[in-house]
Amino acid sequence: MNTDLLHRATFVLDRVTADRLTAISTRLGVSRSALVRDVLKEPIELMHRWMSALPANPTPEQAEAVMGQVQSDI
Repeated sequence: MNTDLLHRATFVLDRVTADRLTAISTRLGVSRSALVRDVLKEPIELMHRWMSALPANPTPEQAEAVMGQVQSDI
């Protein structure tokens, strides 16, 4: 893994979610960071695409068009 492409981010999770994240990552034999990266990669790419298509102050029609794209993507 090329660590030059990684950026540290800190998140606060509720205890149950954190415990489940630890249990899943342990069971899969991967780090929690790797698991979170893998799980979030596609949803973040989709959300970024949707938000990039939305102007800063969208009209209702523009917002509806983006929501139509969201619905077709999911």
